[in-house]
Amino acid sequence: MSNRRGPLIPKSQNTLDSLKEEVSNELGIKEVPHAFEDGHWGYIPAATCGAVGGSMVKKMIESFERNLVSKGGEH
Repeated sequence: MSNRRGPLIPKSQNTLDSLKEEVSNELGIKEVPHAFEDGHWGYIPAATCGAVGGSMVKKMIESFERNLVSKGGEH
């Protein structure tokens, strides 16, 4: 398995960073460490990172499902 880091679609990085900041704010995380050059969250506990990542995935799935419905993909 590849140890590739970063988004599957490189042009999505800014949008993903914005989503990460939005979710972090919703969860009450004051400092979003994506400002580090390598994007590493360093001192942030794993449980917090997991909460942010899980919430991001949930929002992406909701967005995808809304897009499917709006395009008439509902069966």
